[in-house]
Amino acid sequence: MRKTTQLLLLVPLLLVLISCQITYDFTGVEKQISQISKQYGTQWRKESINEATTQLKDIDKHIQQILQLKAAIQNRTEPDKNASIMLLNARISMLKSQKFFQQAKELDPRPLADIVLDGFQSKINGTVLQAFKCENKDKIIQATGLYQLALSSAHETINQLDALMQQYEFTRKIVGIKEQGEDNRPKFYTSPLGKIWTTIKVNNFLVGYCESSN
Repeated sequence: MRKTTQLLLLVPLLLVLISCQITYDFTGVEKQISQISKQYGTQWRKESINEATTQLKDIDKHIQQILQLKAAIQNRTEPDKNASIMLLNARISMLKSQKFFQQAKELDPRPLADIVLDGFQSKINGTVLQAFKCENKDKIIQATGLYQLALSSAHETINQLDALMQQYEFTRKIVGIKEQGEDNRPKFYTSPLGKIWTTIKVNNFLVGYCESSN
């Protein structure tokens, strides 16, 4: 009876150990990406370029962990290894875009530029223009370059995720797709990339105005 009781007590522990076992198929790699994200208080599927991201001070360390995971599967023989590598590459691009965006915001804390309707005219939101000062143009130039890098990396992320799900249909349920009016894609797809593009154009115009006025 005592041995039976001891065995029953061991069953939950065994189940936990089995559930925590690391695997390197696509599902296992995605779970490892999620576990790494949790270390930094995030969920990779709920991150956008500007929301719910890893803090800037930790992003390089986060990227390094993803690179280590990528290196760990390079010589493995799982049949879906290429799909896993594509997902890891997309995650790296996502983190880089978030890093560049946060660096840009540190230099230029103004809100992103947005085109708003004023009657029948399209205008840039006033806060961006009113908060601009020519004395800050050097920081704005640096921030604009970082916004460009952020935008490039963001487009690369989305292109990589799209290519992954086009080439490997089985990944769609894990990564998430938009179908039948329901959008289950990672939140990164809804990042304000249009506003970042507008901000780059507005900043270039404002800096050019300052330089021409000297």
